[in-house]
Amino acid sequence: MQPSANERTPVEVAPGVMLDVAVHGPRTGVPLMLLHGWGNSARWWAPVTALLRDRHRVIVPDQRMHGASLALAAGRDVPVSIRALADDVVAVLDALGEDRAVLVGHSMGGQVAAVAADRRPDRVAGTVVADPSYGASDEEIAAAPQRRAQHLALARARRAVVPANPGAEEERHFAALAELYDSQYLRPDSVGARRDTAALLRRRTRQSLTVYSTETAAAVELELSRGCAVHPEVVVWPGVSHDFPVQRPEMFASLVRDWSRRAAATP
Repeated sequence: MQPSANERTPVEVAPGVMLDVAVHGPRTGVPLMLLHGWGNSARWWAPVTALLRDRHRVIVPDQRMHGASLALAAGRDVPVSIRALADDVVAVLDALGEDRAVLVGHSMGGQVAAVAADRRPDRVAGTVVADPSYGASDEEIAAAPQRRAQHLALARARRAVVPANPGAEEERHFAALAELYDSQYLRPDSVGARRDTAALLRRRTRQSLTVYSTETAAAVELELSRGCAVHPEVVVWPGVSHDFPVQRPEMFASLVRDWSRRAAATP
């Protein structure tokens, strides 16, 4: 049975791996799937979801070992990687009876969207990524272990996710965060380093809108996209922080709505 508008539903994306998935809005047209960043949850997207759900079916999963999906892990060590999260996108579409979706990702979620589009372009109508976690320089990759420790310390301080049963579950969450940080940048199949991002972008076959908070990051994507068969549309929002989609939700929702309409019209 398919969930109706504005429901949360558990979805099995792999044997024994469950995600908590929020489904909003009418089932019309190509849906939007919003993918949160590292250490966040589906709730992070709430200001944007509220503006999109009147005209779109909006699918917002808590990714593996994040948000309410942490509780669904029920004490098990769920394997995490960017590729696993990308494959979960397709599993969620299958469970909800959707052929394809426009993927909207922030930070790590932007990398997940790009990898999902690379692995299963037939299930992705297009991607909108905001400050994606790819295109890192050699210096940034060398500093990744130190940056991982800093980000984990900040995540603990913020308690970005407070599970229903703290303690062991919370430690599993932070262990998953450490593994996902490395999966973005330091594993053999990672795409976060600039040279690996270039290979990913060269294989791009779906339309993409990339929104950056800095001119420098936008310039990197444009440089890496030279010679690509499908060039991204790149937009810069100067003077905003990394969390700009939820700090300026009206602007971001309008951008997503207009762009996804064009992307959905492309076979």
